[in-house]
Amino acid sequence: MKRVLLAFFSIVIMACSVENGFPQNQPTVKEIFRKVLKHWDPINDYTVDSQIIVDIPGIRMPKMRVKIYFKKPDKVYLKARGFAIFPKNGMGPDPRRLQKWEKNARFAGMDTLRGHPVYHVIVEANQPGVPLYQVHLYLSTKTFLIEKIKTVYSNRRFMSLKFRYKKLKKTIWVPKEIVASFELRSTKMDSIMNKFQPNRTGGSRIFKMPFKKGTVYIYLKNYKLNTGLKDSIFEKKK
Repeated sequence: MKRVLLAFFSIVIMACSVENGFPQNQPTVKEIFRKVLKHWDPINDYTVDSQIIVDIPGIRMPKMRVKIYFKKPDKVYLKARGFAIFPKNGMGPDPRRLQKWEKNARFAGMDTLRGHPVYHVIVEANQPGVPLYQVHLYLSTKTFLIEKIKTVYSNRRFMSLKFRYKKLKKTIWVPKEIVASFELRSTKMDSIMNKFQPNRTGGSRIFKMPFKKGTVYIYLKNYKLNTGLKDSIFEKKK
């Protein structure tokens, strides 16, 4: 039976636009989040092919290929031969999560990433059963694309995602490359990172993770937008 493993990452992503350099009139957090959410308006569903390369010390894995299906608001199905590691929610933001985070977010100033200026927004997050954590969002001042997300937990664990994008249909930005990395700095692995999370289709198992750091490279191509994906695609596969 085909299975896809989802490695746990708490994340979000996506985009919009502004001007070059460090802007004199800096946007509010509300304005930033509104522009990120606006990018999702024309996207109802998509499919995309991905190639995944895993770099984890002590573990050798071949290149993996996964076909990703998405439909609003949060339906995801991953199709692969055998096993594959893929960051949970790694393809894009959950707009509802962004809306919930807005009240706990603050503008932290300007920063630089890949040689150009970015806005830095920090979200103080807390949810039952999960250690306290901060989500750091880095957005291009030119496009409002989220270029990096770094999640730092109170138990000295951190995870990050870096994005590169391409434009489809002249107006829609989509990720073309994602680099997901994580590191556990504590001596004990908590129950969250000790296990792979089952995917939404129920097609994966839970496995213990014997490693404390690693990087997953995801390359994306052949996007197909708004083809009217049927709900049956996302039903539990037996």
